[in-house]
Amino acid sequence: MPAVQQGQSSMEARYTLDPDQLSSVVERFTQSRFFEFEDSYIEIDPPGITIDMDYRTLTFHSNGQTKSIKLRGSSTVPGPLSELEQEVVDLWDTQAP
Repeated sequence: MPAVQQGQSSMEARYTLDPDQLSSVVERFTQSRFFEFEDSYIEIDPPGITIDMDYRTLTFHSNGQTKSIKLRGSSTVPGPLSELEQEVVDLWDTQAP
C-alpha cells in the first residue's frame, strides 16, 4: 500500500475472479480502448473552493502492457471510461466480503 500523507487515505483491493468474470473484464477494457485514454482526468476545484473528491486510479495489465489512469471528479472523464470505471466498481461491490 502506498504511503499516505496526513489528511489523505488510501485503499487497495484485490479479488479473485472466476474465468468468465476475468474474460468479461478483459474484453471490456479492450473494447474501451483503455490504452488510448489520457493518463489522467483530474477535475480542478474552482478558485477559492475546495471540493471533497477522491482520487481514483484504474490500472490494467494485458499482453505485457500496463496503463494506469488517475481520475478525480467526473466532468473531465470521457463517457466510455466512466462506464468502465463503474463496471469495475460494480464488480468490486459483488466481491466485497
